Amino acid sequence: MAPSWVLLDRNLFFYHDETVFAGETEGGRESIGCASEERRKGRPSDEDYGDAIAAYLRSLKPDARLADPPELSYLRMLLPTKSAPPLCDRVTSACISSADKHIVALYAGYYRPGNSNRGCFLIYDARKNSLSTIPQLPFDHSHENIGRHTAVVVCDGDGGGYTLAELVRVESSAGDEAKLYLWHPSAEEWVVKAGRLPPEVCSPDDYFSASMCFHYCGTSLCWVDLLKGILVCDLSEVQRRSSVPKFRFVPLPEGCTTYDIIDDKGQELFPELFRSMACIDGVIKFVTMDGYVERRSAELKLTLWTLSSDFSSWDISKVYDVGNIWENETYQSCILGRIAPSFPVLSMHEANVVYLVFTDFRRGKDQVSVFKGQYVLRVDMENCKVQICQASTTDMIIRSQLFPSEFSAYRHGSADHPQDPISSQ
Repeated sequence: MAPSWVLLDRNLFFYHDETVFAGETEGGRESIGCASEERRKGRPSDEDYGDAIAAYLRSLKPDARLADPPELSYLRMLLPTKSAPPLCDRVTSACISSADKHIVALYAGYYRPGNSNRGCFLIYDARKNSLSTIPQLPFDHSHENIGRHTAVVVCDGDGGGYTLAELVRVESSAGDEAKLYLWHPSAEEWVVKAGRLPPEVCSPDDYFSASMCFHYCGTSLCWVDLLKGILVCDLSEVQRRSSVPKFRFVPLPEGCTTYDIIDDKGQELFPELFRSMACIDGVIKFVTMDGYVERRSAELKLTLWTLSSDFSSWDISKVYDVGNIWENETYQSCILGRIAPSFPVLSMHEANVVYLVFTDFRRGKDQVSVFKGQYVLRVDMENCKVQICQASTTDMIIRSQLFPSEFSAYRHGSADHPQDPISSQ
């Protein structure tokens, strides 16, 4: 049985596997993503690049290797040739922005809204095990991105359709202008709607930057700054032909410690290291690791918050001492010390279950830190149970927050969502 959900690395690199493309002519593969003879005579235009990159990306073949969490799953993108065509040589990877049911939305290459890098949007459909491309937003010098992962995908039910929504700031004197772009599979161009952002996300001294995004019950689009709060847009309202996007801001819980994106030493703070948020079974949940930034290992606690359905209030649903993990027999059997965990991710199907990354460095000769291993732990905070999976012993392969997705449940035609298996100490 396929896993009901999986944990993935957000960053997917492209690989060549000759066995997957056996039987295809080498000449045909080499021509993928190349400009036509007529176009090669002059300097490639933006259209040349766009057409070449789209053709190149459509030639990739997805290869999913699935496992039940805490073991990592992999979604590889396989190249038909050993190297990329000339116009596509900078498009060597993709990054997951969001997912819903069988659809995963990615950025291909270094492209993000607001920059001029080559690339486009890439859609993985697990039901068909297929890839399709969506062109970049129309370029505009006034566009600014509103974060790193801001393309929200929302499935249309069981019909297989979806909506992709991308949000950009618009540079203006007022500072609150934004554009919401919508794409449907049957469309030939982006639909754009202009709106105004709430003041909480427009302050130049308190910049809002989304590090994750998702939808709430198919009715609202959510962009999350883990140091500030949630920017929410009513999707049902936006989908009306002549409507204007209406945004609202939901701050983080009042009892949650506040931090600046740049600390006292001038270093950037990465909140994904100690915080996460998700919509799980129709409820938005937020987990934070108190004491992580202050490096107070003895006081590390996981606090789980739940947002009310009207977005008006947060309630604490669980507080868990990280020391309980260190004292667990399963944890101690791996001969790990009191390592501070990182990159918390909430289970998609189990209440009070969180997944954490433990990276083991030891002091070697001359007091130099030596990498010893990296582990992903499933922690059942309700029953104080721990399950450990060793991710690597040779390299620190997890360098960013893992991405949870249910696409695995749809890959073999099944839309059922069985509970995560429970095996632990």
